Amino acid sequence: MASTGGEQYPERHIPGDWSRAEPKGDPGSWVGIILAFKPTGAVKGMRSGWLLLPAVIFGVAAILQIVRGSGVADRQSLLFSRLAVLAGGVIAYIVLLAATRLILNRQVTTELFLIVGWTVLMFLEVNALFAVTVSVIRS
Repeated sequence: MASTGGEQYPERHIPGDWSRAEPKGDPGSWVGIILAFKPTGAVKGMRSGWLLLPAVIFGVAAILQIVRGSGVADRQSLLFSRLAVLAGGVIAYIVLLAATRLILNRQVTTELFLIVGWTVLMFLEVNALFAVTVSVIRS
């Protein structure tokens, strides 16, 4: 048995490969939490998938409201142009995609798209709120 940080692992454990780690002792350790993720034991069928439908509907409605609200703001008062925010999001996605795949050698998932998209959406929202605040202060 090999030992790392007080926990025991089988000899076949490769450093950095926590997917094979078999901790002995405290099941609440962080390694135990990582091993709790079981993509092979996913719930299938009507017991889980339909619950995403309301989240998708409300998410799309929120995106439409934010985009519509950002269009109301005075263009001269914006911090950044909307095109610059969108271009920055595309550039950030491409850079993070390349870094994830080429430098970190990790599989790219939809989380990257969602995180970058959410960040761009928040930049648009802050940009519009700033413009509205400046317009109110000027008047």
